[in-house]
Amino acid sequence: MKPPVRRYRSRPVEYIPPPPAVPGFSRGWIRSRNICFIMADWEAIGDALLVACPYAQYVRRLTPPERDLEKKADPPPTRHICDLVPPVNRFPVDITAQFYGGPQAGHDPEDPARMIAMAPSFSIRDAGRIYPADHEPEQASSGRIDFWLESNNADHIAFMRQIFSLFGRFSSNRHQMMVSVPDYEGYGHKVAGDLWLGHEAIRWALEDPKRVIDYRTYDWRDSEPLLSEQGEPLRGCGVRPIAEKWAGRWPHLAGSVPAPSGK
Repeated sequence: MKPPVRRYRSRPVEYIPPPPAVPGFSRGWIRSRNICFIMADWEAIGDALLVACPYAQYVRRLTPPERDLEKKADPPPTRHICDLVPPVNRFPVDITAQFYGGPQAGHDPEDPARMIAMAPSFSIRDAGRIYPADHEPEQASSGRIDFWLESNNADHIAFMRQIFSLFGRFSSNRHQMMVSVPDYEGYGHKVAGDLWLGHEAIRWALEDPKRVIDYRTYDWRDSEPLLSEQGEPLRGCGVRPIAEKWAGRWPHLAGSVPAPSGK
């Protein structure tokens, strides 16, 4: 098995033992993380998950528009999460990771629709769609990881923390700012925000000062959206990594955007 793709300094990815399955979740618990991972991020994360959790499988269920417009069926389960991330996302993506930790875990072989045991899982929704370059502004969408587990099970909680830690090796929530669109004025420096950007998403954004992440058709500083007479938004906003803070990692990108104004 080839080692995971790692473009940045990181300790080697280690095997994570599978979590135990339980008859059912007495106190189901969801922990979430907002993310933006573009395709290159998924490639690196998928390789790492293949090493850390070779027992995991990933499934994707198509949205009704995909089935109706493109006449496709749900893709088969796969061991590499990147196999389910389309190169160009025309529709929201919903991928579920399943961790079946033992011989009694999973579905009843005589009735596949019935679970005989449950193990932690996580789902990923609509993260990292890049809108084409002729769209103003060019943008990458944000999404979310939802982790499902038994809150009374210490092994489940430990497993979740290991998975989130693994994702953290390929992403960061530090040194972000809001930028208004279309003037691209920076404001609202966040040392640690609630949006985790993949390292490749950070690189993608810094390569062009007019690329934003998690674009909104209003500006957070406005009390209400500013609209034209035709009802079109006049100003929006999005998230950008602060180039100066990432200069040590990508020196050639430093200074590609203005520093936050402090407003």
